[in-house]
Amino acid sequence: GQTGFEMVYGQPIFPYLAENPEPARVFDAAMTSIHGRETDAILDAYDLSGVDTLADIGGGNGTMLLGALRRYPSLKGLLFDLPGVVDRARPAIEAAGQAGRCEAIGGDFFRSIPPGVDA
Repeated sequence: GQTGFEMVYGQPIFPYLAENPEPARVFDAAMTSIHGRETDAILDAYDLSGVDTLADIGGGNGTMLLGALRRYPSLKGLLFDLPGVVDRARPAIEAAGQAGRCEAIGGDFFRSIPPGVDA
């Protein structure tokens, strides 16, 4: 009835990462190395020019959303993921110079998602 992670660490992975910064940093780097390379291909495939505000639900460290914001200068972004995840993503959003265009909200997408976005 438990994952191997829960059996070893006594809790699910995301609460563990929220409490342990170094493993969270390694996890984020691993996710980027697995999922960062397709950003340009996805943005090539989808025309977002008519979108005012784009939400990335479960967007992790914001790599995909930051790529969209770079490509579409008038686009606004909303990154939504667990509170600890968006806390770790905020420095990258600021370092990319997108804090004024990208809101990061913590929550649980299994319960609800923020309203007021176009896509």
